[in-house]
Amino acid sequence: MQKRAVWHLDGRELHVTNLDKHFWPNEAITKGELLRYYRQLAATILPYLRDRPLVMRVWPDGITGRHFYRWRLPPYAPSWIERYRYQPQSTSRPAEMAVINDAATLIWVVNQGVIELHPWLTTRQQPRQPRWLCFDLDPAAEMSFEQLLQVASRIGENLQALGLQSFPKTSGGDGLHIIVPLTPEYTFEQVRAWLEVFITLFERRHPGMITSDKRLAARGGRVLIDYAQNAVGKSLVAPYSVRARPGAPVSTPLSWAEVDGGQVRPADFTLRSLPDRLQRLGDLFADTLRCQQQLPNLAKEG
Repeated sequence: MQKRAVWHLDGRELHVTNLDKHFWPNEAITKGELLRYYRQLAATILPYLRDRPLVMRVWPDGITGRHFYRWRLPPYAPSWIERYRYQPQSTSRPAEMAVINDAATLIWVVNQGVIELHPWLTTRQQPRQPRWLCFDLDPAAEMSFEQLLQVASRIGENLQALGLQSFPKTSGGDGLHIIVPLTPEYTFEQVRAWLEVFITLFERRHPGMITSDKRLAARGGRVLIDYAQNAVGKSLVAPYSVRARPGAPVSTPLSWAEVDGGQVRPADFTLRSLPDRLQRLGDLFADTLRCQQQLPNLAKEG
């Protein structure tokens, strides 16, 4: 089995290594297969990474080994990789974060053992104005995925009634994300405030379905929506990113018809099955890149 190779992408020579290492031992999925997946889907994935600072989640020995978050590019990163200089509040040392704008950078990053890609909700040009509002739906432990889909469907209906387009995707784990594309005119504080009011109104109309209170979610079997995820420096797993979980699931865009039908499951969408789905259905998230919306005033909805 091939251990290393030289790939030529975007006019650059990339040495990809440890291609035979099993990153998912139970499924016999190697690092090489992961790299080939990202190379094959680069044109689809790159628009969701472009100009967005990236938080890297690294599993150098696959999903059964140690793992860590990496904000800073390592000192040995090639000089041609684009960067965003960010000053975290937790430290005096700035972070030079990777910005993935081409396939060569994508493959270099994945070759470092990065399985999951977590870009910011903003671009480096406007780091405090989110392009997406995110509903991060985290189900209670006893909740089935079908029940989670029912809650997501109801949220989608409420957003549609407000005149907002929204786009669901699996998280690649147990949850779901619903994305509302925005015009880059809002602060994160404004987005969180709007989302908090939306959740309050939704709870009033559909009691027992969702909550933003982690204590209530644990006690009441509700879907937790953590609106604090919409903040400077927070990231979200990218559409089509592989997750470091058994089966190599992928965070996959869904149609609202699939959500409403209640039959899809996270395990349906994996590193091995996703390319065929993409070829059949196209990129169901493409409109999130073109759609820009203003948030309606919810005061009249109360």
